[in-house]
Amino acid sequence: MIEVTMRGLKTGGVEGPWVVVGHSLGGHAALEAAALPEVFGCGFVAPVCLSVHKGIRPFEVTKWLAARTETNEVTKRMTELVYKRILGFPARHEKEEFCWTMHRAASLDFERARSLVKNFDKPYWLGYANDDHLIEKEIFRELADELRKGGEGSGEILEFEDGGHNVQKTRAREIAKGLLRWYAFHFSQLGRDGGAKL
Repeated sequence: MIEVTMRGLKTGGVEGPWVVVGHSLGGHAALEAAALPEVFGCGFVAPVCLSVHKGIRPFEVTKWLAARTETNEVTKRMTELVYKRILGFPARHEKEEFCWTMHRAASLDFERARSLVKNFDKPYWLGYANDDHLIEKEIFRELADELRKGGEGSGEILEFEDGGHNVQKTRAREIAKGLLRWYAFHFSQLGRDGGAKL
């Protein structure tokens, strides 16, 4: 998926270096992107991290449901109810969107994420809220600890007491300021041709 996105950017004439920012399920995608030479930095906003979190626990049940959402109408309805009634997602979303999300969540590879973060050596930015109803603060802090151990990488971590899972909406001003400050600090040396693309 990441390689396809990068090829699309290049085909469209958007050359690197790039800074990638991933929210929620995009956290693992951002880690994958950070392994590419064209990516010079990585931002994480309330990301899926390195361990199974409460929003997809028990993980075996998530996988079981996901495997049956393509063909079974009852399972599709069950998935919709899980997201709306248990996980608190907005009712305006269609059933198919919840099934896609369940399928994406079931495909998360935490072992792969751990191996990527072990070798992470690029500037990073992490923002999250302690009252996230899907991902526990301990899960975010585990990622923060691993990022800090990285080789040459350095970064910033912004922790809010409240703001929920969609902290990019509830704390939009602080998130934007934090990302822009981080970007300016770490990427000013990439000023050629307009610098890194955010």
